[in-house]
Amino acid sequence: MRLKPVKPVSTTQSPVRLNEMPDILTRADLAQILQVKPRAIYSLTRARAKNVNPLPVLRLPIGLRWRRQDVESWLERCAA
Repeated sequence: MRLKPVKPVSTTQSPVRLNEMPDILTRADLAQILQVKPRAIYSLTRARAKNVNPLPVLRLPIGLRWRRQDVESWLERCAA
């Protein structure tokens, strides 16, 4: 069995604009927007973490999802 070569992940990807994303974001979408590793999204979401301002999350049967509007307002609160 031959394995296909894996393309290296580019760390110089252009930033994604939030208004170009769908209304409901997955963990991968949000990680791409915030330019962090996908597992970092969970620590930003946890209220029990040291974050005073946790990232708002939708807990759905299919997994965690984030509203684009909530993310935009969260980013504004964090920047203030």
